[in-house]
Amino acid sequence: MVNQSSSSGPSSDLPAFIFDVDGTLIDYEGASAIALSKPIERFGGKVTPALHAKLMGTQPEDWSRIVLDGNNITPDQLPRQQYIKEYYECMDTLYDTLQLMPGAAHIMDDLVKYNPRRAVATSSISPSFQKKVSHIPQIKECFSICVCGDDPNVKMGKPSPDIFLEAARRLDADPKDCVVFEDSAQGVQAALAAGMRVVALPDKRFQCPEVDHSATYNKATWVLDSLADIGDLKEFFATPRTSA
Repeated sequence: MVNQSSSSGPSSDLPAFIFDVDGTLIDYEGASAIALSKPIERFGGKVTPALHAKLMGTQPEDWSRIVLDGNNITPDQLPRQQYIKEYYECMDTLYDTLQLMPGAAHIMDDLVKYNPRRAVATSSISPSFQKKVSHIPQIKECFSICVCGDDPNVKMGKPSPDIFLEAARRLDADPKDCVVFEDSAQGVQAALAAGMRVVALPDKRFQCPEVDHSATYNKATWVLDSLADIGDLKEFFATPRTSA
């Protein structure tokens, strides 16, 4: 498969595209929910849909605090770094179960076909991201620019705009010429704060009355059920739109 370094050069008649990974390209949240709950089961803890909705799109230091505080688990019972370690140990047994989200394979085919500037920007730390793409190589083949949450140029995680601004910098793209694809409310906030257009892809599995992010999603340029709603990438973005 042709990658982003195609000799024909990137397309100039499309915006630069920046993709979140977990929940946007990869159906990660289901496996993650298992790994989030496993280390705290011995304390009677669990990650409810409401708690999961709060941590989507955040970095390890943030989601570990949200889960442990939400279950009233003290540092004496389970230090945060130990919880993170046990989470990734559990995920190591689940990476080979990961699948692409609906429409992700087609949109990556279109990215290769039309060759716009493109990058991924994920809150995941680099070792975790590399394990994911080793099981789903199409992502690595499609994207040569990957910004992870532990990148030294990303000072603050989502909802701060740092990760998307760093991706735009590497793409040599003006933020206003970028379109971000995001499933999490924190990610939508980050993209908007970066001055970018946003395709919001809220996951109905993790929506609940206790944590209502609809106001955030409604600020996105487009709100879609899945990447499959894009259809042909070039046709979708050739016509000015405000919603879909």
